[in-house]
Amino acid sequence: RIGDVIGPESTWVKNPLKLLKLRLLFLINHSEGILNYIDIRDLVDLIEILLDSNINNTIYNVSSGEYTIFNDYFRDLAIQKRLPAPLSLPKKMVKFLIRTQELFCRIFNMRTESTLHTLNYISCARHISIGKVKAMTHWIPKIPYKTLLNGI
Repeated sequence: RIGDVIGPESTWVKNPLKLLKLRLLFLINHSEGILNYIDIRDLVDLIEILLDSNINNTIYNVSSGEYTIFNDYFRDLAIQKRLPAPLSLPKKMVKFLIRTQELFCRIFNMRTESTLHTLNYISCARHISIGKVKAMTHWIPKIPYKTLLNGI
């Protein structure tokens, strides 16, 4: 079970950047939603280790073992790409805006990047433990958060 994969072409980079450029990405006031990220390079390293090992039929939680709050990540992404910072609004207001956007997109047969499912996901405070995968494979993630951001 992989955390939120971050890399130049990942969903967690492309979609927020698109919304930031359109000024349609809104932060949730006081949200503690956790981004359990993993850099794509760390994920590839782990996959290579697992393919070379004799470990079969095992489920692992995989992330960097560090985490950041989604609101901080979206702000950091805006700063990194020199885009305006997203607005911070109450969750009920963000829900209303997403529902309005979904309705607009349905009427005009357009695709929307923001959904209520996404809102619930980014406002959920859940932390992934990677102790099992580290113990079984001796894998250690190498890419820290700031390095990850600089590579985007």
